[in-house]
Amino acid sequence: MQPVPILISRYVLNDSHWFSFLSSWSKREIRFFFLSKEFHWEESVKHIILSSFFWGYTITQIPASILTQRWTAQGLFSMTLVISGLLTVATPMAAHYGGWQMVIACRVMCGLVQGAVLPCLHTLLSRWSPPEERGRLCKCTCL
Repeated sequence: MQPVPILISRYVLNDSHWFSFLSSWSKREIRFFFLSKEFHWEESVKHIILSSFFWGYTITQIPASILTQRWTAQGLFSMTLVISGLLTVATPMAAHYGGWQMVIACRVMCGLVQGAVLPCLHTLLSRWSPPEERGRLCKCTCL
């Protein structure tokens, strides 16, 4: 069996990070679209729900970058995706049993967890990509 060339594995790693970031973004927007059609919430409540994700997201940017330097970025990145996926799946149950208040709580927690995605990606890229390709690979993750 031939070993995978390091160049190919680097681009596969970058693409998988980009697609996981994109899927985590699209999951929450699509889920909210269906919830807002099913529940007849006021427009002001919908705006609060949509912004609540970013309340948690902005809080954890700097602490997450410190955590990725101390722990492994791979483990934190994997944990981030698993927890945010579970919170996204739990959002409809939260809406049914707890109303819009629980949806806001789920979205804030999801934002807290996903605040670590970009620091993890950039830590992984800084450790695994060659210096001459870092700019190009970081550009792909920030689109």
